[in-house]
Amino acid sequence: MNTIVFFFLVLSAHASGDAIHGQWGNEIKIAGKTQTFVWAFQNGEANFSSTLISDLGPVFTDTMYFTYTLPDGTENPRKIDLVAKKRMITLNSPTMAKAFNQIKMCGLEDWQTKEVRDVSDLACDGAPPTSSGWKLYSSLLLTGEKLSFGGPDGNAPCGSSAEARCRSFDDRQNEYFRLGEF
Repeated sequence: MNTIVFFFLVLSAHASGDAIHGQWGNEIKIAGKTQTFVWAFQNGEANFSSTLISDLGPVFTDTMYFTYTLPDGTENPRKIDLVAKKRMITLNSPTMAKAFNQIKMCGLEDWQTKEVRDVSDLACDGAPPTSSGWKLYSSLLLTGEKLSFGGPDGNAPCGSSAEARCRSFDDRQNEYFRLGEF
């Protein structure tokens, strides 16, 4: 049986006008492994990191870097427009490096342990290259210490344009993040 556990440690953060400052994340434990998901915002820049952790430590970290704007300022939920800048992947496990090489992750078959790879110009996991400056149009809801991104309304895709902005805050469809240190 798989168990999911969420753990959060509170720090200070704030949102004002056209800026968000702070770090929000969640941690999920499944079958003896932990995966953390962290959004960090500061001075018009944001990054999203996902780290898989085993009992021996971090297995891999995938981090995407963005610039962002808040077109409607202090309104909550706020519109947020993210522009991808860079994507970096670090493997900390020989087993993970072997697996990435076998599946040719990001089209590469020379993954090495402890090497930080800039994959910004490569399509990985079906995502377009971050160097293309692709944009994500979403909504952001800050409620107390909880940060939520808008999701699709029903089955319609969202996020590809301002008109198709992700707006739904149905908790069953959307991930949320808690303010904290991860």
